[in-house]
Amino acid sequence: MSITYDSTELVSATYIPRFAKHETVAERLINSLKLARQDGEIIIDDTYSVKYIDIEGILVGSSQSDLETKIDAFKELISRKDKNLDISWAGGTRRYVCRAVAHEFDRDHYHLMHVPYKVRFFVPLGYGKNTSETTSLNKSGITATTDTEAITFEGSYQPKPRHKVTITTRGNADVIRIENTDTGDYIDVDLDGFSDTDYLEIDEENQTVKKNGTTNLDYRGKFPSVIIGANNLKLTVLGSGSTLDQEQTNNDGSGTAIFVNGGWNSSPWQAQSFIPSQSGRIHKLNVSVAKDDGGALDGPMQFLIYSNDNGKPGSPIYVGNEYEITHANVQAAETNTDAVWDGTDANRPFLKKGQRYWIVLNPGVISGSNSTNFYRWTFSNLATRYLYGKAMFRKSNADPWQDGYADASNAAGGTVEQDDMKFKVYRGVDGGAASHSVVWQIYYTKKYI
Repeated sequence: MSITYDSTELVSATYIPRFAKHETVAERLINSLKLARQDGEIIIDDTYSVKYIDIEGILVGSSQSDLETKIDAFKELISRKDKNLDISWAGGTRRYVCRAVAHEFDRDHYHLMHVPYKVRFFVPLGYGKNTSETTSLNKSGITATTDTEAITFEGSYQPKPRHKVTITTRGNADVIRIENTDTGDYIDVDLDGFSDTDYLEIDEENQTVKKNGTTNLDYRGKFPSVIIGANNLKLTVLGSGSTLDQEQTNNDGSGTAIFVNGGWNSSPWQAQSFIPSQSGRIHKLNVSVAKDDGGALDGPMQFLIYSNDNGKPGSPIYVGNEYEITHANVQAAETNTDAVWDGTDANRPFLKKGQRYWIVLNPGVISGSNSTNFYRWTFSNLATRYLYGKAMFRKSNADPWQDGYADASNAAGGTVEQDDMKFKVYRGVDGGAASHSVVWQIYYTKKYI
């Protein structure tokens, strides 16, 4: 048998312990509520109180002076706070983080070279644990969008696992979700800024979510807690395919915004806000547009994704590439048309769930416009058509943003009212199948009451 406190062995010729009583379970505290006009009570919750461990033994010296020196040394050892009390148990070691609350020496007149002692340790957590982690899952080469594992956790106190997901190949992965399918609890972590070989660590014990063990990350949801025994855990990698996330497809009032008409000497900008329902990179935009082209109109319809600045467009999320519709692909009649990203997948704007963003049409790349050569973007003048955003315009890049739709024929650059442009936002990277590969590892420390 071995009993150590702060790495000092007590099972020795000096301390000679008789016993270390650590088997007793901490008191279970029941929080209950009396039923109105009925017998009995209902349990609100229950928790464990603190645990006490009693150790008794004989402290031995080679002389009276040596004994008294060892008494002082023992007092110093036991006075150390919140140290590890390790007791050999069931072929392993049970660890309690504790401090002494009582330390007695029962010394009589004949105790010249030995003295009985008692130590009571206070375990604030109320439980003990193993001295090392247990690996419950180590699965590499996960390339599917979902992977479900049946995991059994051992011990007699609720485990709190640590998930480590290593991104072998990021591909089109945008979000990692880990879910306990038995309870429905899940946690979502965005992979914005992750590259190949980076790893994500979700540590329920320390209540942290980190990148590469150092950088704290934001997350959504809650830690997917588990129970002792069988659990069904699911890993989901979001980002592949092309998923319709937000849309406004009505044209109440048959309104169309008019852009960059040289005949009216106005180059207004048009914007539409939206709030994504899930984080990820944007695969494409789809907008209802048309052109009046007498032969001189040129340049694409170029759409940028802007951040939000107190309820109006802020600045571009990514500068250098845009979602574009070429001049040739804009039809004469209003047509739902894809605006395609013209850069690399890695540079696509990464949008976060629940935050407001803006689709902004840039008139600066359009040329050859006049009274018979211009682009149009269809909108709805029923303000309640899209509840998570609105349309705004500005006469030029030097003018303030206003609610409404742009109109190059209007001296003010547009009409002030409540509108929503026709649009669809598709989430995903390349629209293709999953192209990631990850390693999923689960660790936990067995705990015992």
